[in-house]
This record gives sequence, structure tokens and C-alpha cells, in this order.
Amino acid sequence: MPPYVTSSVVGGTGSAEPVARVPAMFLWVGIPEPHKRPLLAIDALGELVRRGVDAELAFAGVHPAPLRAQLRERVAAARLECRVRYLDRIDDADLTRRYAGSVLVATSSIEGFGLPLVEAILAGGRVAATPTAAYRDAVGDVAMFAADASVGAVADAMDAALGRLPSAADRARLAERFGAPAVAAALLSAYRDLVRA
Repeated sequence: MPPYVTSSVVGGTGSAEPVARVPAMFLWVGIPEPHKRPLLAIDALGELVRRGVDAELAFAGVHPAPLRAQLRERVAAARLECRVRYLDRIDDADLTRRYAGSVLVATSSIEGFGLPLVEAILAGGRVAATPTAAYRDAVGDVAMFAADASVGAVADAMDAALGRLPSAADRARLAERFGAPAVAAALLSAYRDLVRA
């Protein structure tokens, strides 16, 4: 039997039926600019695979050719070609579905705001992130934060996030703070304040 297939007993009859294993899915969203450290995500995936975790990584977003080439080179050097996919631009429904079924890997060194982290958690997904101030401000302890930005620490956070789904209370708290109604109300309030000034 191939290594990606396992046996399970079906219906209590004692007969073994092959069932395909599903690899752990990780998602990286955005343009792979150097400060977003996409190569760190690839290296952390490689570390997880070396530890025996069956995992894949998908990059979502439009990538200029030179940046995509850097990703492909790193993936090839790590022999991860069969574990990394490039999704390019995807629509909102597909992104939401992928957030829900994956662990978002957020590796930026600097960020204005952690919107993808919030989106992923509100969609029912999980997050593994580097300890970037904007990420911590956005989602607090709902994400699994790496101890630092080393490959091993990011791999640890990714592995830990696989087993930790944010609670309904965590999602409700983020929705209250960052959901569309809350953001619209804050924007309307800011416009009203501007008009009064």
C-alpha cells in the first residue's frame, strides 16, 4: 500500500478499506516581498516534513515573476516541489474556504495590520505567526505565535496550530472588533467626526 494510504476498519466488519490520508494544509497569502519572509514559510514547511509531518503549503496572491522565481528556487532546493502550490489570484469564496481548511502562516517582519489573520480566524481557520507587533495587536492570543522568527520556532508554531482551533468565543470577539459591521460603524463615525471638525 502506498505511504499516503492507510487502512481502516469499515462498518465493524473487520474488512480493511483503504482511506487516503489528508496532508496538513498551510496557506500563505500576499505578495512575497522580502519583509513578508515567504522563504521562511518554505523553510518551516521543510522542517515540519523532516519531523515527519505530512504537510503542504499553498501561496495565494499575484506574484511578480522575479519573486515567484525566488520561491520556486527555494522550494526546489528543499525538494518540496510536490508539497508547494501557487494559487495566484483567487476569489473571496475560495479564499474563505481555504482559510477555513488551512493554517494561515503569517511571517512578516513588519506589518501595518494583520487583516489576513483576522480573516482566517473569522472563516473558522487557524493561524501560525511570527511575533510581529501588528499580528499580536490584531488577534492577541488567538493565533499560535512562534517564539522568534527562526525556522524551528515557526515550524513549532505551525505544528501547534494544527491542533488548536480558535474557540467560538475567540471568533465572536474578533468579529465584534473587526467584522464588517464594526469596521463600517467605525468608518462612519470617523467621517462624521471629520465633517464636524
